[in-house]
Amino acid sequence: MSSVVGDIGFEDLKSEATIALKEMGVLSGELYQQSANDKQLLPAQMALQVFVIFDELCRYEERIKVLKRENDQRAATTNTRVFGVTLGFFAIILTTTVLMAYYGDSWRTLKHYRIIGVPMGVFLWSLIGSFAAMITQYYQNTVYQFGNTFKWVFVRPVLGVLMAAGIYLALYALVIDERTTSSELLPFLVAFFVGYSDSFSLDLLGSIQSVITSLFASKAPAASGTTTAAVPTVPQPMAVAPPIVSVPTTKAVPTNFPNPTTIPPHPSDGTNLPVPPKPDQFQGEDET
Repeated sequence: MSSVVGDIGFEDLKSEATIALKEMGVLSGELYQQSANDKQLLPAQMALQVFVIFDELCRYEERIKVLKRENDQRAATTNTRVFGVTLGFFAIILTTTVLMAYYGDSWRTLKHYRIIGVPMGVFLWSLIGSFAAMITQYYQNTVYQFGNTFKWVFVRPVLGVLMAAGIYLALYALVIDERTTSSELLPFLVAFFVGYSDSFSLDLLGSIQSVITSLFASKAPAASGTTTAAVPTVPQPMAVAPPIVSVPTTKAVPTNFPNPTTIPPHPSDGTNLPVPPKPDQFQGEDET
């Protein structure tokens, strides 16, 4: 059973088989211990326990064999899917080539025929790059380490095509001009590497994001510089006019004095200021 477990390649199946193999080792040790201690005829209770141990050993052995068959079936399924995807890919490429050659100039079709604004060649070359990545992964690793076949044969090519279309639009909208580029094969080369390498796609997306961020950051101060900022006005101090004091023209004599007299204006300056009384003006009056 140890050799059978060693032949299981998928991690989840191998871990379960390893646990079953350890249980078999524990049961075998108990069985050997009982047979070593008792050299005589086994009593009925001990014999029953030996049969139970043998039954447990058989169940674990059968489970390991089932896991080995499941491992082989999964490996065969992975190989079949990769082979079918390979045939389908070459069939698509061959059919596309024949149709383009039959209906017109293939180079002009790849370059000028656009789908949602992206040349058809970008989609094809990104698909070729994704297929090359799948074959490389399958070639470098064993079938057990290839991983989820659905991810590699379906999700990976679709993601590569979408990333290539988005990067093409970003590059030729912000960085590269198709009329001034040195080679017409440049968008197809970029699409191939986008489909082939995840790290290349992520690095390229990061660079494009930096360009877009700097573009919007440079436009923001220019737009704000066209507006004239309001200059705050400092309030100027104003001269305060002195209050106008009204001077009474006549002075009323207190009512407690008899025969009140109006004091004439001062003859010297002509103002209406009161004149102090003479010393003998109130002579003979009650000073209280």
